[in-house]
Amino acid sequence: MMETAGIYANFLDEKKNDVDPAFIKRLQSFHSGLSSKMSESKIGQYKNVLDNTVLEKVECICGFWLNNMGYEISSKKKTLGGSAIYHVTLARCYRKYLLKFYLFIPFRMKLFFKQIRRTAKNV
Repeated sequence: MMETAGIYANFLDEKKNDVDPAFIKRLQSFHSGLSSKMSESKIGQYKNVLDNTVLEKVECICGFWLNNMGYEISSKKKTLGGSAIYHVTLARCYRKYLLKFYLFIPFRMKLFFKQIRRTAKNV
């Protein structure tokens, strides 16, 4: 099993001069599990949390990587359904083109959309 003790704490120590201290505290609380030793009891916990239909989708989409990392796949279904194929394709397109598209949007337009979202949340 991988030993990760101290790696996250060292990373935060390196970044503490570059980042707001309040943000560092939020990171520490959000990723609190990274500061403790890895536990074998945590492996495969997703199977207890997810319902069977979601678990099948996750294992269909990520099955190749799950097998490579040593996880047991519980579902027998190995083919992706239409919905899963759509979402995987969409994710691949987003990853490839979204950043390129985002970089071409003028900064003032980004701020405008951000203000619209902010006012919509407050209503």
